[in-house]
Amino acid sequence: MVSLFLELLRSPFLLSCSNVSSLLHLHLLVSSFLLALPSTSCSLTQFQLFDTNILYQGSAVPKVGSIELNDVRYFFQVGRALYADKVHIWDSKTGVLTDFSTHFSFFIDIGGYSSYSDGLAFFVAPVGSQIPPNSAGGAYSTSPPVQFLPEWAVVGFSASHGLYAERHVLQTWEFSSSLDVQEIGKKNGRQSKLIIGVVVAPIVLIAGLLVAVLVILMRRRARKVLEEEALNQTSMTGVLERGAGPIKFSY
Repeated sequence: MVSLFLELLRSPFLLSCSNVSSLLHLHLLVSSFLLALPSTSCSLTQFQLFDTNILYQGSAVPKVGSIELNDVRYFFQVGRALYADKVHIWDSKTGVLTDFSTHFSFFIDIGGYSSYSDGLAFFVAPVGSQIPPNSAGGAYSTSPPVQFLPEWAVVGFSASHGLYAERHVLQTWEFSSSLDVQEIGKKNGRQSKLIIGVVVAPIVLIAGLLVAVLVILMRRRARKVLEEEALNQTSMTGVLERGAGPIKFSY
């Protein structure tokens, strides 16, 4: 974009409305890229064995497009399925929480027995979280309060059964989080990129407007020159027709 602008300045007579439109379009693309904050979203209608966006822990496995969180062949089972990428839960500088929403479908099959087991839960946990020891049965962990969570966390599902085996099956899952931003190393690096976006975008816009004004002025100047040349040509033609021009004498 900068090279295009410099080329336009070096060759002002090549300017056109299409050039200005391209420059302004590039400005809008750059400003929207620098200032927009991306969000994390996930929409899964089927779960496959080789999916890389889901992590399986404990007895959880993908099966026939769904996730079986527990193995009903054994007692005291616990399984978890987590989204592979970490999610921005809250901003450490402002304390603002993410705008997080999730929808999922599941079923629990107690196998026709009158007794039931421990159920299924959606959870939020610190990055790197593993299944706690001895958490099968009713001891599986649920979501901790947000004040105990780091800025980034993982989200997923946990299910468990004890003496009464039951199936906990996750069928679909979708969620979105509006505070997710790419980590770029140090905090100063993140601030610098945002500052650059805020500063550069208005400069590019002003430069584009100046170029547009320059085009208009140059076109008016060129039109005036053409009109003057046409007027002079008309005047000279009239003079020659009247015979008032230069006369050739023989000698």
